[in-house]
Amino acid sequence: MVARNVLYQVGKHLQMNGEPEEKNYHRVYFPIGYAEVKWEHLETRLFELYSALASNDRFADTQAYSTLLAFKTRAEVIKRLAAYRLKDKPNRLERRKTLIERVLRLSKRRNEALHGQLAKVMDNARADAEGNRKKGLRIHNSIRESTYDTFASTKRYSHSADAILGFGNSFEACRHDLSNLIDELKIVDQSDLPL
Repeated sequence: MVARNVLYQVGKHLQMNGEPEEKNYHRVYFPIGYAEVKWEHLETRLFELYSALASNDRFADTQAYSTLLAFKTRAEVIKRLAAYRLKDKPNRLERRKTLIERVLRLSKRRNEALHGQLAKVMDNARADAEGNRKKGLRIHNSIRESTYDTFASTKRYSHSADAILGFGNSFEACRHDLSNLIDELKIVDQSDLPL
């Protein structure tokens, strides 16, 4: 909710320059920046989860984790570490599986928001009473309507500024849930120590 209020205030300020909505690019760029920052926070928590499952030695864990370049590879390594480390704790293992699957789904939205291109489109959802559609700015997949797209790609998306802002909020909620899981793992690790 706070992010929506911030977007509204920034958008209101940016619209004071008299530009029509379909030319006000800041209304889309601001949510993209917000979503990217929230995604980076989420990725930091993924590393912390990896470290909690691996050795809890930040330096050594950073060296190993940074060699895993692909996001899906990092997620798979975390899944396997968790399966090994949490095999005696099925509830935590199931929660971790659910969170990693959620992160993988969210990574698709992140890629769409950050790798798409800005386009002016007629917005069917915002038609007036007479059915006249309004122009708006949206993020589309980069190869939309190209020859390559016609033959090879099944990707189709078109996201509004509000949708991208929602992605950022989802990234933040997932980051929070990962933080809680990491805290639980630390408590479990401490309780497993001999007295």
